[in-house]
Amino acid sequence: MTPATERDRLEIVSADTLERELSFVRGAAAGPLPGIFGPRSITWGINREAAIFLGAGRALLLQLAHPCVAAAVEQHSDTFANPIGRFHRTFRTVFTMVFGTLDQSLDAARRLHRRHSAIRGTLRFAAGPFPAGSSYCANEVSALRWVHATLWDTALRESEEEIGLSPADAIRLGSLSPIVTVTNFYVEPYVAAIPQPYVYRPQEAEIAELLEVPVPALMDPAILEKKPYPGRDEPVLFYHYGKQVIWGATARMLEELLEALR
Repeated sequence: MTPATERDRLEIVSADTLERELSFVRGAAAGPLPGIFGPRSITWGINREAAIFLGAGRALLLQLAHPCVAAAVEQHSDTFANPIGRFHRTFRTVFTMVFGTLDQSLDAARRLHRRHSAIRGTLRFAAGPFPAGSSYCANEVSALRWVHATLWDTALRESEEEIGLSPADAIRLGSLSPIVTVTNFYVEPYVAAIPQPYVYRPQEAEIAELLEVPVPALMDPAILEKKPYPGRDEPVLFYHYGKQVIWGATARMLEELLEALR
């Protein structure tokens, strides 16, 4: 197998393909200033429970299980030598796409595509169905889909482990806005529908209590409180439900989800 033959078999996101997709995004965007999603979108504000943070390492390992992703990281990245620097560079791009103006978001997508266009090479060793010498490219569709799928799969796996939610029972509705919590955790959230009533099986060693709250109760503005938080420009949200208080990242998720449901 020659590199040229292998490269012909790859489905690459070209610059022209990217521009066609960006034109579609521009037409569906919230506006020039609010950007692609806008402050009223689910993508801006919803998050998952803190237990999902524990799946970050698993998601990374799954991503590296794809031989092409692993080879690209090894040959073109300083992730292992400078993980913190890589973290900041990655999420600076992500947050620009999510929270930037429309022009900023689209320009960030173009810069990332150009950076990925230079990330190509060949596998040094055979791995699974990929023989040694197989070509890879960071803009290759199947590799991009693999990385995305690891995040969704990890979210389901953590939910099953923490609260006994079977992946077969979770109907995915969409992905949500990535955010950084006050404790500097980065979260890629997902939303799913679960059949009701449902018998949860929380892990007592990790879950102190499982709280179910009706949507109409959360939509009552009387239960919402906003207070300043040291070191943050925006106030922290608190939902008061009976004797329970829902706050922080979970409250941020709820705020945007409820706005989308109105």
